[in-house]
Amino acid sequence: MHARLMGDRAVLIECVGVSPGEINAVARAVQGALAAGRLTGVTETVPAARTVLVCSDDWLGVQSVLTWVRERGVGEVEQITKPGAIPAHRPGAVTQPRTVDIDVAYDGEDLSRVAGLLGMSREAVVAAHGAAAWRAAFGGFAPGFMYLSAEDWPYRLPRLDAPRERVTAGSVALAGEFAAVYPAASPGGWQLIGRTNAELWNLDREEPALVRPGDAVRFRAMREQVRAIGSASVIASGGDTGGADTADAGSTPAEPALTVTRPGLQTLIQDDGRAGYRSVGVTASGPMDRAAYARANAAVGNPPSQDTAVGGESAGPSVNAAGGSASGFAALEVVAGGLELRVERTVTVAVAGSAVTLEIHDAEAHRSVPAATAIDLLPGQCIVLTHTGPGMRDYLAVRGGVLGVGAQANLSAQRSWLGSRSSDTLSGIGPRRLTTGDALYVGNIDGPTAPANEAATGAHDEVNDTSELQNPGATTTVLRVLPGPRDDWFAPDALHTLSQAAWTVTAQSDRVGARLTGPAIERDTEHSESELPSEGMVRGALQVPPDGQPVLFLADHPVTGGYPVIGVVVDADLDLAGQLAPGDPVRFEWVHEAAGGRDGAWPAAQSQAARETTERPAWVPCTLEIDGRRHAIRVPGALAAALDRAWGEDETEQPQRPQPSLAEAADELIVNLVRAIRPPV
Repeated sequence: MHARLMGDRAVLIECVGVSPGEINAVARAVQGALAAGRLTGVTETVPAARTVLVCSDDWLGVQSVLTWVRERGVGEVEQITKPGAIPAHRPGAVTQPRTVDIDVAYDGEDLSRVAGLLGMSREAVVAAHGAAAWRAAFGGFAPGFMYLSAEDWPYRLPRLDAPRERVTAGSVALAGEFAAVYPAASPGGWQLIGRTNAELWNLDREEPALVRPGDAVRFRAMREQVRAIGSASVIASGGDTGGADTADAGSTPAEPALTVTRPGLQTLIQDDGRAGYRSVGVTASGPMDRAAYARANAAVGNPPSQDTAVGGESAGPSVNAAGGSASGFAALEVVAGGLELRVERTVTVAVAGSAVTLEIHDAEAHRSVPAATAIDLLPGQCIVLTHTGPGMRDYLAVRGGVLGVGAQANLSAQRSWLGSRSSDTLSGIGPRRLTTGDALYVGNIDGPTAPANEAATGAHDEVNDTSELQNPGATTTVLRVLPGPRDDWFAPDALHTLSQAAWTVTAQSDRVGARLTGPAIERDTEHSESELPSEGMVRGALQVPPDGQPVLFLADHPVTGGYPVIGVVVDADLDLAGQLAPGDPVRFEWVHEAAGGRDGAWPAAQSQAARETTERPAWVPCTLEIDGRRHAIRVPGALAAALDRAWGEDETEQPQRPQPSLAEAADELIVNLVRAIRPPV
């Protein structure tokens, strides 16, 4: 096994020589080491084709995983993979594998392309696909999305150069050595060969996933066309649908607290997110700007979220009638202002964000309330959120938390989905976006509230906004990035291109990810035609498809992906990324993992002067020419900087710096070569 950093909150463990069917053994070994106290801070594991992503809640946890892989990991995995130690199906599964038949209309838009790539006719592709003995190897990408492998399917197919922005639910697809069925409409880069009516994921069922790891899958060709499946019929996404964890209806309010009179561009319910479900294809979601969400909740007196057990899958986090749970008190995430609400019963509210004003309208006057300031409101008053500056998202918190959205008499809205009330726009899990006429239910919370006259005269004491984050959009937003885990897949100048180029957020950006436009980031010659087996993804990952235009994954990112990640934005800068709007300029800055300190306490932001002194990247990819052949290598950042100084390549950027002599440069090269003898884990 080999460990690669994936930002400052995760480690990607490469499992050489381990088949997809055995990859879960590595995840089990990680969980066993955690239970035995040999690991700390681990929150989730995500098995994939050849890797296991191990997520942590802090930098110390990341360090413990690195140490475990280096010192004990191989031996502990070997203990689990001994003959008879694990069942043929997924370790920990509570049911035996089944055979699932899926009827397919083979009319996919890429079927002819696939036939050409394989040198077959369309009919031969259909016959081979239907005859293969497919088995679900692991989950990922989206809820219900299963990677199917077959020993009698010897073909490997490339993904599309640029992923589609939307693939229809029920699409049957191929990529690499895997087959799959898209359970919901989503972005995707697989080759589409057909469609099916089968619902791969439905929260209304006792077992939401149609196909589970270890199941056998048989594809049966159908002559007639099948209808396309919409995402709404696959995944319960409304406030009045089933398949959710229901709160105690007897202790929840019978009347709504707020009514939506204008929903704005996009308003969603978000809490801290649903941790512990990534291994089955469900990402955490939660607020795009976590700090702003927390400030709004703190202002109205909602306590922080409760502690959760690692994994959280066995019983799910608890939910209480006050609107709070292990995932915190839900608030409203509002895109670009424009939200208007009518107050139906007395509530306490506050807003926070990048540039937001809370306006209160009633028959007597209109008033403005500063951000992060709580105010009591009476029935009949109206709330208007106005977005007044740069940034993208603001948060409206209500004392007691938002329980749900639904029709006036519909109490079934007061529930959570997999322990969270967050809306996941990729999978459709959670409450739907708000529309005009929606009723919002709010929880009750014990504790002191504002005196009655404060509702008429003004606001509570303001909660200071201590965030040091720069305002996105006002100037170029600078995001700090740790290299890897796949920076060695790219050309020698790729890291330099990423950090020096001016990137722009495109209009095709959303909560799943920010698509960027700029100079193409090219792969090296060794990987120019290579396909990366799907592996776990994290929030902040900079994934680069073959067209060279990066995608910055955000809160609703897919659980796994098949394009290489050149770097990951540090956790402290993710709130900045969550405020990026289409058209905003972005620049990336490489940092060394040690810059965060032993405990990973990255500062929220840096001044320009501080950024100019940030440590250079730990390792820089380059090529070495020997006897006319070029070899891809990585050298220490200090060594690369010395080479730049020696040959004057950065003279235009730093004309004031004296150029060293070749002798001085050679001395520095020798010192840094000695330091580079022992490579990182």
